[in-house]
Amino acid sequence: MKKLIMGFLAISLLTIAGCSKVIEIDSDDADQYIKNGEIKKIVIVKEGDFTFCEAYITQEARSYPPHTKLKQRGYYQFDIHDASDAKSHMEAIAKSSLGSSLKLSDGNNFTITSINKQPSMWDGIFSYGLLIVSPFFFVFLLLVN
Repeated sequence: MKKLIMGFLAISLLTIAGCSKVIEIDSDDADQYIKNGEIKKIVIVKEGDFTFCEAYITQEARSYPPHTKLKQRGYYQFDIHDASDAKSHMEAIAKSSLGSSLKLSDGNNFTITSINKQPSMWDGIFSYGLLIVSPFFFVFLLLVN
């Protein structure tokens, strides 16, 4: 019974760790990916006082070695300080490498959008809750048996 419980706990923790679709990168890596035409869309997210970017890569770039660790619908995330400066900076990089039309090799346009997101106390509650509750649940099962 103990082996079964420990196995379930290990699988739960591995599943939670493997489900993440977000990979943190720094803005220099994002600049290089934009320059290479590997990013198709940037979403600037303002969440309270915190501002970050989500970078979505092209389907073609998913097979390139640095991007193979991304899940199918995964994306990169990186921090920025000033949204307007970051947008101007990324547009300038894209225009210098892609031209003024901002056309990627697959025919789509490189885009930058912005969204405002309200911080939520429920963000990540499932994964954190499972991590916190699981050990207590297994201790309870051990005590019951």
